[in-house]
Amino acid sequence: MYDLGARIKEVREKRGVTQAELAQRINRSVPTISSYETNAQTPPTDILVSIANALNVPINYLLEWESPMCYSTVGLNERQTRLLDLLFREFTTPTKTDGNLSRQQMEILREIILLFESE
Repeated sequence: MYDLGARIKEVREKRGVTQAELAQRINRSVPTISSYETNAQTPPTDILVSIANALNVPINYLLEWESPMCYSTVGLNERQTRLLDLLFREFTTPTKTDGNLSRQQMEILREIILLFESE
């Protein structure tokens, strides 16, 4: 069964953040944080977003929603984005079927070499 309070506490503790530190980061009181973690109170959506941001986790993680993995290409150039796309595809659906490198794996290696040559 899903337990939002336990999930918030788990993530907070894994991050090494005290209730006081989290309270300060999201501009709430320690008793409020405690009430969220014990499920005495459910955080409003905007506060839940603030908690996720303060703990540096996706809100989906706090809510235990299953979702496909995604990644951000913000700040990457076109070549870096292409390489990341190739790597993501290779790791999620490997193309290697025998002892040789696949066509996609060769393309990944080529892109890595070109990326480092251009820097």
